This record gives sequence, structure tokens and C-alpha cells, in this order.
Amino acid sequence: MITVKNISKSFGQQNLFDDASFHLNQGEKIGLIGLNGHGKSTLLKIITGEEESDSGEILLPKGYRLGFLPQHMVCKEETVLKEASQNLSSADGTWKVKKALSGLGFSEQDFERSPESFSHGYRMRIALVKLLISEPDLLLLDEPTNFLDIISIRWLKNFLKKWTGELFLISHDRKFMDDLITHVVAIQRQKIRKMKGSISQFQNQIEMEEEVYEKERLNAIKARQRQEEYIQKYRAKARRASQVQSKIKHLAKQEIKEKQHDIKNFKIKFQSKGFHTKYVGRLENLTFGYTKDRILINDLSMEILYGDKIAIIGENGSGKSTLLSMVNDQLNPCTGKVQWHPQVTLRAFNHKEIENLNPDLTVEETISEVLEETAFYTVRHICGAMMFTGDSVFKKVEVLSGGEKVRLVLAKLLAKKSNVLLLDEPTHHLDLPSCEALIDATRSFKGTVLFVTHDEYFLREVAQKLIVFQRDGVKIFEGGYDDFLAKVGWEEDFLQEGKDLKKVPLQNRKERRRDRAKDLHKRQKLINPLKKEIEKLESMIEQKEKQQKECQDNLIKASVEQDLDLIHESNQLLKKSEKDLDLYYDQLFELSEELKGIEEELEKL
Repeated sequence: MITVKNISKSFGQQNLFDDASFHLNQGEKIGLIGLNGHGKSTLLKIITGEEESDSGEILLPKGYRLGFLPQHMVCKEETVLKEASQNLSSADGTWKVKKALSGLGFSEQDFERSPESFSHGYRMRIALVKLLISEPDLLLLDEPTNFLDIISIRWLKNFLKKWTGELFLISHDRKFMDDLITHVVAIQRQKIRKMKGSISQFQNQIEMEEEVYEKERLNAIKARQRQEEYIQKYRAKARRASQVQSKIKHLAKQEIKEKQHDIKNFKIKFQSKGFHTKYVGRLENLTFGYTKDRILINDLSMEILYGDKIAIIGENGSGKSTLLSMVNDQLNPCTGKVQWHPQVTLRAFNHKEIENLNPDLTVEETISEVLEETAFYTVRHICGAMMFTGDSVFKKVEVLSGGEKVRLVLAKLLAKKSNVLLLDEPTHHLDLPSCEALIDATRSFKGTVLFVTHDEYFLREVAQKLIVFQRDGVKIFEGGYDDFLAKVGWEEDFLQEGKDLKKVPLQNRKERRRDRAKDLHKRQKLINPLKKEIEKLESMIEQKEKQQKECQDNLIKASVEQDLDLIHESNQLLKKSEKDLDLYYDQLFELSEELKGIEEELEKL
């Protein structure tokens, strides 16, 4: 439906992408990936016409409508409902608007409130509703989960799964993206590439191709050196003159593969300070509310163990960050107390830390402030780990992007040892590779972590215990996020089924959870054979890729030695292995899609 044809774009000395082309076909849902600052948002702006490419063109069918969120929400109507209904083609669709508003966290009372009375995040939710109900042909979403909570994200994901048009999506939430996309478009090494499948499948393919490229490059260098040695050795021999000239011509025509530059990766490892007792702290009968009528936390108690990875989850405004502030001694509870062991060294990441960065300091100076008397090379090492290299260490805070500021605050956390970390929405403004690195660092940290996040992938990978804010209060759940979904679930599941939670008897809820567990068991029986088939295919692919590499090595060797029989044999084997690989990858994609469908059904239980 859309053709991106030979587009190039650069800013000053930075070349984002060069002579890039791809097609977006009917019904495709694209996940756009790439490092921060490498042109993802720029590509979306070029497609929408907000920005021009240096060369090339975007071809759209006549009458094809694009839908994208504005950067700033300007409200024109007096109520939320009227504002959200602006793009409706007829008054009959008001129910669609109400359903979307409810799904994104607005109550019926909110429908009649002024849009201006809401925070920027909630006004952006209104803008998202306006966009969704306008039903464009292509929906372009740049980090749509940044202003949503975990409940709203789940609703949006279900909405987009049913979306019949085309979708272009940028998100740092890997699970959110993988659950929706049919294809990946990646900006890498100034090129744009499209591939069918998930992010993991794309990354594995790129990793394999780059390994093959580097091996071929090194083999070509060795082959060239052998031919140069032959030329030097026999250049003066008259009877070898024709062979020498032939090799000289062959070398002149031979393409020299350039070494690919290393892609900068976000490297993070929290320094752990030793701790030798089981308990690091406890919450004792915590109660907090801004008014008597609005109690957010009531009589919450919990033992916090060394090594615990505790996620605090729930809707926006339910009290998650409030709890983290009390734990960090930045807010006093109405009653109860937070007690920490005397040996606890606590460090925190939150968005107030970002706001409190001194805009006049450079990156290097900001980190030096934390380290005080530490050697210069230690400061530079931390800068490098957080992808501040070269002249970027002299950039002032005031000119840093959102992602760079997040990395800078995380760098301050890296600078000193701790045994308790408090993280409030740490993945905001980070790209996918940076989120992966942060997950690894949090998971491998020996100390205790309490964190707030709406990123379900982060939750699944890190959380061992949960503090859950639901409509009926704050509860402790001993287990990970998948266990919580299977055994308890979100109360909004009832509401989305059209049931009044107050009218659902507790016994019925227990029965529903019991039925959910039974369904879970049944579906596990389907999942396990599929997983075995997928593992078998992955093993076959691995073997076939090894065979393919051997064929490529033999082909290079045969070309150097001018062995025509070996060239023919290697070519035949290479074609067969490529054909087999295509078949295996198609089978793997089909099985993965089947497994994904079952897992999506499980997630709804």
C-alpha cells in the first residue's frame, strides 16, 4: 500500500539512512527498531510529510489516509467526550468513543469534565482515542505506551490486535511490539531493512549474517595475502609471467570487504555492596492518603529480603510512586513506618532526578560530582558504558535528549555501590537494546530492587514478587507476573467483559480463577509439543547454517585455487542449504505464530 523509494536523510555530519527502499503491504503491522538517535521517529515524520527526506520519495495510493498522534494536544471542546468525538463520522458512534475512553482509564464522570483539567498524559490519551476512532488506513504510533499505565496498555494491545488496517509502531516495550507485529523494519548501519517475523528472529538473522560477513572478510584477506605472496615470489620468473599477470588482474578486480564498525551498546552493571543478613527492611502497617476520602494505601505490611526483585504495579494514580517515595523516605506515611537495616545503602532512580540535573554541567562533570575524588579514567569508563564517548562527554545537560538524560541518571547510580535499588519507570525514553541491557543489569544485581514499571516484558523478566494496586486495595503476591495473571488477574478483565465487579460474588471470582487454572493446564499440553517442535527446528536451522558456512568457506577456497569442480559442488550445496533454510524458517514462523496465539489466549485467562 505504501512504497518508500530510495530515501536518504542526514543531519549535518550524521547520516541516518541512505538510498533506503521498502514496501508496506495491505494488513501488515510493522515494528520499527533501531538505536536512539538513528532515525526511527524521523522516518515516521518523512512518511507523514512532517519532514522531508534529502532524496527519494514516499508513494501513497490515492485517498489513502494516515493517522498519527500530534506532539502537543490542543483541546477545543468543553468536555472530554465532545473532544474525543471530534473525528466521528456520525453521532451513532458515540459508544465507540466511550468504550475507548473507558479502556484508556477514563470513568463515566470524567466524560463530562474539561479536557484541560487533566494532566498532559491523560490529554494525550484523549488524542489517542480521537486517532483510533478516526479509523485511518495506516496508523503510525511512536512510543504510545509512554503515557499509559499497565491496564491501558493491555487494552490498547487488544484493540490493535483487532486492527484491520496497516500499523507502523515504535516502542521500547518488546512484549507489546512482538505481540502485535507481522514484520520488522530496522534502521541499522545507515540502511533500512524489512523482514517477516518477530524482533528475536530478526536479531538472530542479523547476528548470523554479520558473523558470516566477518568470516568471509577474514578468509578473503588471507586468500589475498596468499596471492600477493605468490606474485612477489614468482614476479621475476619468466615461465610464471602469465600466471602472475592473471593473479594481478584478478586481485585488481576483487572487491575488498570493509570491516563493519562496532555498534555502540549500552553497558550497565550496578555495583553491589555486601550484605550479610536475610532481611533488609520491612513495611509496617503503612497507611497513606491525601485526604480522608482518598486513601491510597491502607495497613500495608511486608518483609523485604536481600535479593528480592519486587515490582509495584497498578493503574496510574493508584499510589505506586507514592509508595516508592515513602520507601525512599521522601514522603511520610499517615500511619505506620518503613524500617531499613542499618547496613542498607539505598540508591534511587526517578524522574525527579532527571528534572534535578544541573543544566549547566556537562555529562562528564555530572558524573564527576557523584564520584568526587575518583580518578579521571573511572569517570570516562562510566561515560563510555552509558554510550557517552568522544566529544559527547562535553555536552551540557540542557541539550541532552530524554534518552540521554535517563542514561545520565543511571550512570550516577552506577558510580557508587548499593544493596537496595529503587527504580521508578526506568525504561522511559530508552531504546530496545538499552532496555535489554537494563533488564540484565537489574536481574543480575545481587541486592534488593523495588521498581515501578508498566513494561510487561520488564515485569516478566525481572519480578519475583509483586505489590499490586487493585480497586479492592493493595495486595502482596508471592510470585512472578505470569503467575499473577494465571492465578489472580486484573480486575479490569471482569469490567471489559461487561460485568460489574461489585456484583460478582467472591465465590464466582474464585471459580473463575479455578477455571482459568484448568484452562491453563489444558493449553500447556498444547504448548509443550509445539515448543519441542520449535526447538527441533531451531536445532536443524543451526546445523544447516553451519553447513552453509562450510560451503561458503569451501567456495572461497575453491575460488582462490581456481578449482572448478569444487566451485560447482560448493555452489550446488550452498543453493540446497539456502532452500532448506528458507523451508525451515517458514515452518518455524508458522509454529511460532501458533504458539504465540495460544500464549495470547493464556494471557487473557
